[in-house]
Amino acid sequence: MGNISDKKLWHLQSHFGQVTLSWNRIGVQCTGVDISEVAIALIQSYAKELAIDANFVCCNVLYASKHITNSFDIIFLLDIGP
Repeated sequence: MGNISDKKLWHLQSHFGQVTLSWNRIGVQCTGVDISEVAIALIQSYAKELAIDANFVCCNVLYASKHITNSFDIIFLLDIGP
């Protein structure tokens, strides 16, 4: 992917957000989106505890544009389904 530090990344279906926080730790500005209120609340508490500046939004990714108006350089979706 080359140098992606200082890029803005939109992580769809971020769930508990560990991958989102990993991107952020290498300099990527991240916004994670997930439908689970529990997952978003947990990762927000982790980010605060670790002093990591990442954003997390609880919503259905199909309607994310109603909740997020930022623009992004990278859209990331990691599908580990069956």
